[in-house]
Amino acid sequence: QRLTVRELPAGAPPTERSLDVQLEVDDTELRLAAFALNQRVLMLRWDGRELQQQRHLMLPAEVDGARVLRDIQLAYWPREALATALPAGWSVDEQGQRRVIRMGDIVQMQIDYTGQPRWQGRAEIDNRLEHYRLSIESTPVTTSP
Repeated sequence: QRLTVRELPAGAPPTERSLDVQLEVDDTELRLAAFALNQRVLMLRWDGRELQQQRHLMLPAEVDGARVLRDIQLAYWPREALATALPAGWSVDEQGQRRVIRMGDIVQMQIDYTGQPRWQGRAEIDNRLEHYRLSIESTPVTTSP
């Protein structure tokens, strides 16, 4: 995957950062390695209870492992799992290639997908609450026989 974050701070010009990411998910854990300038800058392991992370000194503080994990979950976890995990007053709805997360009646996050299944192609996350957009471009890894 390639993650591209575009921060949209009020009253300031937008900034953009990209990371190449390798993501593996199985029945026991999620593992993520992120690379910039051919160096590993972030390593995450999450077993459903504990998040372990290793960070490179050059990685900006804004790139937080818990936030990366949260965005992956919001984009790719099944709707039913998200609905039960969201705080009271929050909801998640899906229609076609769009997922919308609301607090009350206010849209806080909108995710648009180009692929089917959703983890193939591009997912565009518009996080209105935290003022950024995250693009996740996914290419499945194929292995030769």
